[in-house]
Amino acid sequence: METSPKPGDSGSSPSHGSDSSSEYQPVNQTPEDYETPFRSLNIPLGNDNQNWVAYQDLDFTNCYGSGKKATGGSFDNFYNVPGRTIVGEHNVSPAYEIKSSYAEEHQSLPPDWEKALPFVSRYSDVLWIVWADLSQKAGKPPGDLKYIFKHNVITQATTTIMERAVNSHKDPWPGKKFTANDDQYMALLATAHGKGIFNLVTQHPADLRSRKIESIT
Repeated sequence: METSPKPGDSGSSPSHGSDSSSEYQPVNQTPEDYETPFRSLNIPLGNDNQNWVAYQDLDFTNCYGSGKKATGGSFDNFYNVPGRTIVGEHNVSPAYEIKSSYAEEHQSLPPDWEKALPFVSRYSDVLWIVWADLSQKAGKPPGDLKYIFKHNVITQATTTIMERAVNSHKDPWPGKKFTANDDQYMALLATAHGKGIFNLVTQHPADLRSRKIESIT
């Protein structure tokens, strides 16, 4: 997805914090399968791509959920600050992990199961924390974010919409491009993967300078 700013807006620096457990993966290379699109969009390759994985595998002791138990959620993404790009690699939400644990034990979800979720539990929340922190350390405004890719999409509800959008024709990059005037744009944005990016863009209007999702490719 490509974002674009609202002319005339400027952002402030965000506040940051650490998740329950985070790890920097010393990969520093272009995400798999992304060399062609990166080259076409002039996104730097190699060491400008930083792979960060946030695990919610420790009990929370910080402001994001003090006193709450580990959820097992994980967020694995590439961040390319010079290229103004994020690649969503592999993300498993805390809600999914909690529901799965009950299902594996053949137990029904308790009515108040959502109380077990930390304050940072969504893809968009974690993505923003890491992106804003890396941008600040690089001396770049987080509002420069321009491209967000989703890799390894396996959720059937999403892949079904994707296939319908392109009439089951998987064209090579750049494939098909949809804008806000297209029905396919709205359908893709309504998927779980689209909602995550929509939340990221709309929840930080000041820092992201009121950016909007300009197109989906």
